[in-house]
Amino acid sequence: MTAQNYLYNNSNVNVGNTEFHIDAFSSRQTRAWDILVNKVKPKVFWRGDECNPFIACADIIAFLTDIKLHSQYLKLYRYNIAKVWKNYSFKTSVHYATHNALAIHAWYTDKAIDVWPYIAKPTVFLAIDGIIHDHQTRNVDNGDNTNLPPTSTGLPSTEKPKPISKIFAKSPVYAAAARYAFNLSASFKLFSRYEDIAHIRDHDVFVYGGPQSEKIGRVLQDTLRINLMSGLELRDKVEKV
Repeated sequence: MTAQNYLYNNSNVNVGNTEFHIDAFSSRQTRAWDILVNKVKPKVFWRGDECNPFIACADIIAFLTDIKLHSQYLKLYRYNIAKVWKNYSFKTSVHYATHNALAIHAWYTDKAIDVWPYIAKPTVFLAIDGIIHDHQTRNVDNGDNTNLPPTSTGLPSTEKPKPISKIFAKSPVYAAAARYAFNLSASFKLFSRYEDIAHIRDHDVFVYGGPQSEKIGRVLQDTLRINLMSGLELRDKVEKV
């Protein structure tokens, strides 16, 4: 919606050289997405809030706006948003979606949007034995299950993903993978053997932890020019920077 709003408010601007960075999402087809990809080729980032500075900043601004409104007992109105940011040095412009605008964001088919052609490359895949292999893609920003892969019908799956260990998410190798993706301006994804094999490309990074993950990485390396390393090798590489 933000990208579409930018296009609408800058219709006279040549956006040919403008990069649109979008956090990975799940949705059925909408006119808004069709309009966007017909004008530009956006870069979609898995775990964008963890590896992309612009998406992370947008998340921070959104959370701070909510906190500021709540602390001042203000409702989510356009003028209140402008009010809580008015004393800062940067310019604030607030836009909202009217009923007419919402129409282009409504689903017009049950077919799911395929974001893979727009995923930022390279992608850093992190595979850890016993944790990642059965992981199904989910909305990585809020931890819900809305970003499950489509089923054969094209609709998002209702199967719950296996939970990711909170301890692992705070581990040094996880942090190193996110930082490495940040340094590469890359996307960062927890590897799923069900979804990702078909989408790994030359120059992607495959980080493994354990013999099963390493075996998958070695097989991939026989057909693709990927950068393969263990979690410890990745940590050493990142921590030396």
